[in-house]
Amino acid sequence: EINAAKKAIRASESTFACYNDMPLEAFLSAAEKLLPEGSTVELSIPKEADYRIYNATSEKDGSIFANITFTCGVYKRQDMYTMKIPKLTGIAAENNADKELLAKDKAAANEVFKGISLAPDITAEQILEMAKSAVTNGSKLELADGFEKVIRIFNPLPYSVEKFCEFNVCFEEDYPKFYMEGMGYEKINGFKIYDENGSEVEYSVTDINTDRNIRVVDQIFKRADVYTVSLNVKLRPMGDTYYKIVPCGVPVRYFGNEAYITKKIDNEHISVTVNCDGSINLTDKATDTEYKNLISPVSCGEIGDGWIHVSPASDFYSASTSAFVEVTESSAVKTTIKITQTMRLPKTVINDKRGYHRSGEYVNLDIVSFVTAGKNDRYVSVKTIVNNTAENHRLSLIFPSGTANGEYSVNQAFAFVKRKIVDFNRFKNYFERPTKYMQNNGIIYTKDENKGLAVISEGGFHEGGVDRDGNIVFTLFRAFSNFYMTNGETESNALEKMEFNYIIMPLDKNIKNTDIQRRQDVLRAGTEYVEYNGKCETGSTYGIEFLDESFVYSTAYRTKDNSVGIRIYNAENENVKGKIRLPDGIKDAVITDFNDNVIKKCETDGNILHLSLGPFEIVTLSLK
Repeated sequence: EINAAKKAIRASESTFACYNDMPLEAFLSAAEKLLPEGSTVELSIPKEADYRIYNATSEKDGSIFANITFTCGVYKRQDMYTMKIPKLTGIAAENNADKELLAKDKAAANEVFKGISLAPDITAEQILEMAKSAVTNGSKLELADGFEKVIRIFNPLPYSVEKFCEFNVCFEEDYPKFYMEGMGYEKINGFKIYDENGSEVEYSVTDINTDRNIRVVDQIFKRADVYTVSLNVKLRPMGDTYYKIVPCGVPVRYFGNEAYITKKIDNEHISVTVNCDGSINLTDKATDTEYKNLISPVSCGEIGDGWIHVSPASDFYSASTSAFVEVTESSAVKTTIKITQTMRLPKTVINDKRGYHRSGEYVNLDIVSFVTAGKNDRYVSVKTIVNNTAENHRLSLIFPSGTANGEYSVNQAFAFVKRKIVDFNRFKNYFERPTKYMQNNGIIYTKDENKGLAVISEGGFHEGGVDRDGNIVFTLFRAFSNFYMTNGETESNALEKMEFNYIIMPLDKNIKNTDIQRRQDVLRAGTEYVEYNGKCETGSTYGIEFLDESFVYSTAYRTKDNSVGIRIYNAENENVKGKIRLPDGIKDAVITDFNDNVIKKCETDGNILHLSLGPFEIVTLSLK
């Protein structure tokens, strides 16, 4: 049926009834009418780039390119077609005449600026006059009133955040391209970015995808070049922050350090070097401490199940790796080093008459880590990607902290707990084997009076601990084959690509649990933004705002009486006092229990709420 459908549409390709700006639904509807009678084949075009319209004019034919997906039952096939749009004549040509003249004038105006460099002090009015000189078909040119490209960023947290962010910015076909990079080989848009106060913000372009189909709404698309842009942002608490993008007539370049030569990340607070095995050394300049061999992978056998890790008696640990290093960005905003560590692991664990043992067949497992530090960061952000190829093994990452004081801290719901490092000799006669690495909520740190190290995970790091030498160990995943009360699914061996995002953060005596927990909250919140064409505004905070570093934010929700419920807590094992600025319009603030029953009225001074919390205390506020 699919072959017959493809032939039917191919036979009508040259006579297909299509027209300028033909919507996708109309195109598919017309194509379906060409299918053989009784055909059950369904037609679709799921990708934006697979449907392109090149409109006809009174001077030349147009066309529609379509990569159609044919579906029949469980079978899918694709085929590409180019349908002709006939040259416009008669009334159609008359109706399109003004549009054609406008297109010619736009092309002529853009041609004026190709391959030239403009003076740094050139004005918008002078650029307008240059464009007018090329217009020959009567089009009217004028400067747009307040038109700008705008990035609007939302911060869901009740405190200000400073970090580097990446955005995709769409530059339409008629956006002015003022200069050519590198002797004219690559055309790059010239633009500057400003904050709400009009201060210029340094940025870097990390990727360019040209001539893309961008969805505007529903089936309406526009052609644009998509630039991936990185910049350091300062976001106001629980509200919007705006940045505007302004065309610039000269090359715009901000230079960073020479990481391409040194293979080193270096800023005011930290420096990072890469070892031969792909692990990294992190130096904290505030405490003059070097943390060596971070991100060291280790694998062992796994014959346990989804609840318990068990290694076979005949087992060994694989730890050595070969490494390939690439510097993917070295700019004024951030530096990123891509490290590919390759481990050679047994393919599986075999259970035969000899018992459990790891197989003699080996596979390569790649661990790819993108290690990044922003210009102002006192930590490194890491994205680790593992495409698992081995069965029945546990893969962990080791972060030597150099702090061995017999205990470490982890976060749990609404609190941090201290755990003693397990001494196995104390439990050798116990019936139940002790657990070395235990559950946590994504943070493990170890610290003495003056220094320490924290590993902070966005999600996915739920099992870990610290050994007696001060090595922080996080389990990335356990691939296993044993099941209880299931139907023998194979997904538990995790033969798939997995991604882990986390932060390695050096500590000093002034860093508290609250600081570490807030860093995880910023990581989990991500970056919510929208990019659009319009006038830049001044953002505002329309939620609560923490005025000091006393509390941790948990959640907001609608209460039973339609008030706003806010849950916060104290992450320290001591009493804390703090202030919270309430949004305008709040007339009543009370403390409730988890069921929204009022406990007492809050102490306020205008719109400033004063609050005292005991060690690890949780408080729910109801605002009305």
